[in-house]
Amino acid sequence: MQIKQLEYFVEVANSSSINQAAQKLYISQQALSASLTAFEKELGYPILLRSKQGVELTSRGKQILIEAEDILHTVQKWFLLSDSSQKYISGHVVVAAPTSICNAIMPSIILECKQLYPDITIHLYEARGEQLFDYISEENNFIIINGYTKEKEKFLTADIRSRDLSFFPLFNDELCIFLNSNHPYAQYRHLKPAKLKEFTLTLYPEKDIFPYLNFLDKFHLKRTYSSMHQENLFHLVSKDISLATILPNIVSHNNYYIENGSVKSIPFSGINLFFSFYTFYSKVSTEATDLVLTLLKQYFSRLQE
Repeated sequence: MQIKQLEYFVEVANSSSINQAAQKLYISQQALSASLTAFEKELGYPILLRSKQGVELTSRGKQILIEAEDILHTVQKWFLLSDSSQKYISGHVVVAAPTSICNAIMPSIILECKQLYPDITIHLYEARGEQLFDYISEENNFIIINGYTKEKEKFLTADIRSRDLSFFPLFNDELCIFLNSNHPYAQYRHLKPAKLKEFTLTLYPEKDIFPYLNFLDKFHLKRTYSSMHQENLFHLVSKDISLATILPNIVSHNNYYIENGSVKSIPFSGINLFFSFYTFYSKVSTEATDLVLTLLKQYFSRLQE
């Protein structure tokens, strides 16, 4: 039995849905189901009742939920004890990241930082591309998160050398189509890019969508609507079955429209649309910055387990 299994079980119990819990945990539904099944097998009895409407706790499951939450709270306190000296480090850290990271990931990082290190303040700034590096400062308290397609990764070394930065790879992602859940294609597991011709695309302004500019040109796709705000893109898609948008899969995480079932995310088939996110920081970063960097590493390590 692993702590991760308890975390998964608690999230499923609170969500009453394996699908919604998988999206919040940023793991596949199959991986989450397998973990829960292994947990029940190890216990020797069922703790969840599964149906098309979702999941319910068995009587034993309800008891285990109470105790599992207590165990996770205790484990968290153990980690606090191990870093008791770090708990009192203070300072502010500037984090500049694309919209997808700001919306999907950083709220969890900020809340965890607040709990573990209450005297550290995170200032979050949303930007794209080269604008991200405008937040580099002489205070050495900055963290830059930027995404690179395979074609654009050649600029990674230049970004590091020209600014004398340290870096580490954060995670890999892929572009997906986000469409109205009432559209017939919402039942597909994958979608061929050519099918996009049947949609009106709503996207970021052209200068901000470098991950898929070539993709749009290759399949002769046109945009009718554009918005600087990701929330607007999802709102439009949720209201109109003929609209779709193309964004990194990470935006499914902690996404209101995905969670309420009005928008569906589907990966593409037959084309490589993968890209990687990297974290940049000063070679002489502050203690507060180092702690936030550690939180980022741990967060994505948990997602990939």
